[in-house]
Amino acid sequence: MNVTKNMSTRIQSMTILMSILFGIVTSKGSTVLLRGLAGQLSRDHSPSQVTIFVNKTEESSISHQQDVAMKELMQMNPSAIIDVARFNLTDFNRTITYTSIRDNPRRVSIHVILLDENSDRTGSSFLEKVSQFLRFFVSMNHKMIRPKILLVYFSDEEVNQAFVDAMRFAWYCEFLDFSIVHLNPKNDVDAAYLHHYNPFFNTSNKSLYDTRNDLFVDKLGDVNLYPIRIMLTKQPPFMKFSFKTGKLKIYGIHFKLLKLATQKMHFKIKYVGSNVKALAHTTINEDSFNRLAQGHVDTLGVALSFIQSKCAKMSVGLTYYEDMVAIVPIVSCTAFHISVISILVYLLVIPAIILGLLRLSVYLRIVSINLDIFNVVQVLYGIPISHPRKHVDRIFFISLIFVSMQYSMYYYSHLLDGQILRQEMSFASFREIADSPMDIFINRKFVDRYLPIENPDVRRIRARITLLDDISECIEKIDTRSVICMASEYFAKYIERKHLNSKADRLVKIAPVSFSKELLVIYTKDAFPYTEKFQEIFQTAYEAGIWPSPFRRYQKMIHNKTTVKTENNQKDRLMMYKLGFMLTAGFGLLKGIIVSHQEVKFDSFREIADSPLNIFINRNYIRYLPKDSPETLRIGIDDMIYSCIQKLKTRSVICLTSQIYAEYLTEIQLENDGKVLFIYTKDDFPYSKKFQEAWERNRMLTEEGLILYYMGLMLVLRFLVSLLAFVREMLL
Repeated sequence: MNVTKNMSTRIQSMTILMSILFGIVTSKGSTVLLRGLAGQLSRDHSPSQVTIFVNKTEESSISHQQDVAMKELMQMNPSAIIDVARFNLTDFNRTITYTSIRDNPRRVSIHVILLDENSDRTGSSFLEKVSQFLRFFVSMNHKMIRPKILLVYFSDEEVNQAFVDAMRFAWYCEFLDFSIVHLNPKNDVDAAYLHHYNPFFNTSNKSLYDTRNDLFVDKLGDVNLYPIRIMLTKQPPFMKFSFKTGKLKIYGIHFKLLKLATQKMHFKIKYVGSNVKALAHTTINEDSFNRLAQGHVDTLGVALSFIQSKCAKMSVGLTYYEDMVAIVPIVSCTAFHISVISILVYLLVIPAIILGLLRLSVYLRIVSINLDIFNVVQVLYGIPISHPRKHVDRIFFISLIFVSMQYSMYYYSHLLDGQILRQEMSFASFREIADSPMDIFINRKFVDRYLPIENPDVRRIRARITLLDDISECIEKIDTRSVICMASEYFAKYIERKHLNSKADRLVKIAPVSFSKELLVIYTKDAFPYTEKFQEIFQTAYEAGIWPSPFRRYQKMIHNKTTVKTENNQKDRLMMYKLGFMLTAGFGLLKGIIVSHQEVKFDSFREIADSPLNIFINRNYIRYLPKDSPETLRIGIDDMIYSCIQKLKTRSVICLTSQIYAEYLTEIQLENDGKVLFIYTKDDFPYSKKFQEAWERNRMLTEEGLILYYMGLMLVLRFLVSLLAFVREMLL
């Protein structure tokens, strides 16, 4: 009896000892896995803090496995331990105790939940335990982006379906990165399994845990046409709509950017509202924010100004700064750079040498011409003076004339060597923009947002601006005239890059001043899980220079015909500028030349008749003029008065037509060419009231051309006068 009792006691003691030894061995094996897990978190993610969550109650205590896990995590990472059971959700605790959760989402903090099935005696299921933690996180700050969560579960049972249900519930709570590591302490091979769930493909994955595998798999590379709900609002220029083709076409600055991100991630955009066409004409109001707060939409799709009161109620998703800049044309001013020393030599030294030689000749009694320095300059520039009578003096004078011709040639050619530099107007300050005579345009939505009234120069700009509903109208005006367009920096960079001529030279530039820098936010629903990925795409698009491209039609803004014409005009004017400078410099040394260009006005029919210009009239209307009038006899007859209008573009003629047709043609010329090519005069003709308009001579020559024309004519006349005076004096 005693032997049997002793044997039973020994067997029981050996069983207890084997259990203890087995437990120690498994604890050491689990320690190795936990140490590798802690090291992987530190190596792959480098978190600023690892927040460890446990739930210690009377029914559940901290197990040996949980304690080992906490020590390993705290040894390799900055860590904080939070006991959910002892955490009271008061305002004080939310601000002080839970700082790590509130201030460190996703990249900053990794949350680790430790659950041990053997130490939990509450009787709750695995899903209930996990949901308790997840609801706790959501209750702390339901607006914040959900952090990355790693659930370490110690259990010797396989609960694969429970794992899948828990990960689906985590996605329901907007947790994008939620992974489970299942560790079985009693497994002989000390194996652990890693569980993932992809909500976009609705698939779960179970794999053997290895430190070389990612704990949090990137799921946003392809979302498999997962729907994203965007609310349509009429908010130009950020979001605009068109129904011209019968289909809804959406475009705009911010929507184009958001659409770029959704296409990159392979989302399917779902527009909110049953009647999209009616909804598209609504603007952002309080109802729009209520829909967003209730989770009926994912985002509004447009960026709005950062408002503290709104951010307290709404979730701030995507943020960026936007500057208001001025798009200015590249206006060139011509600067002449010549050698001042050479000019002084030609103006002073050479005339002085000639005068010295002349004085020496007079002193030696070779010639008897007595000229002063002014007379020498006159001879050099071909201005007639009193010529000598003696043959010797005449020969010397002829030689001096030839010298003056060679001198003039060298002098003018030296002027032609001057460099013409093209300098750009800088617009480097608000004052330069305000002082510019150019028209300034801005979108009416941007006036109060980006143009502060504190700066006096900005106030002057505000007083001059013209408001537009679409800033693209201003960009189109740059092709025809010099204007200043005020737009966002991203839009301006796009225009600067695309607005080129045929030589790939810029036609516009961004003024180096910024009117305002404002923080814009795209409000999203609470805990929007794609914010981080969208922000990366926006930053990449901005660095690549493709953000934004809101209006595709700007890619064809370069009108080759207009551009080539402008370039040819610049080439043709180069020689004209040099010639004009040469002529004005040569004759400006002695006297000023004032060339005034006045329009020839025909104030009466008598002035039209006395004009040397050809006059044309339609054949059907000749009967309205008296046949015996001398003015009628010199009028040309055309079958169509339009042929006379065509002649206006090539030569100066007068076309007789009706007042209505004259006004119409004048408007057409103003619209197409941008300048008045011909105008009409009003006069009560003594012969008929039906002809009250007459065309004026065509202003074919520009003012620069007229100046050069008159200068050249005066040069020819001066040469002829000098030559005739010289011949006359020689013959006498």
